[in-house]
Amino acid sequence: SLETKLKEVKERHEMEITIELEQQFQSLQTKHEEEMVQLKQQHTVGMEEKIKEMEETSKERVDEVTQKLKEKAQKDVEQITTQSKEEQKYAIQKLKEEMEQEKQTALQRLKQEVELSKDEETSQKVTQ
Repeated sequence: SLETKLKEVKERHEMEITIELEQQFQSLQTKHEEEMVQLKQQHTVGMEEKIKEMEETSKERVDEVTQKLKEKAQKDVEQITTQSKEEQKYAIQKLKEEMEQEKQTALQRLKQEVELSKDEETSQKVTQ
């Protein structure tokens, strides 16, 4: 009968459509899973690159700060050396001045003693 045939064709058609839809769904699900795996890999690679980049930036920053500290230390050493040399020059100058002062004082005393000695000789001669 026509009705039975129509019903069979309809059921077969629905069955084919259902099978086709299940296959498409399965295909889409597989494709989606593959894309998710790929995205995770890309994300992981991206994060690894970002971490590596951050580590390099951090290392560069540390190197930069280290270099600046070395330069500052070098300047400090040079400044201390310069100050030390200036202090040494100052101390030497002071020492020279003190020695000159003592020399002048000693010369003055010597002159006074010579004068006294001459005066004594003169007064002894006059006394004789």
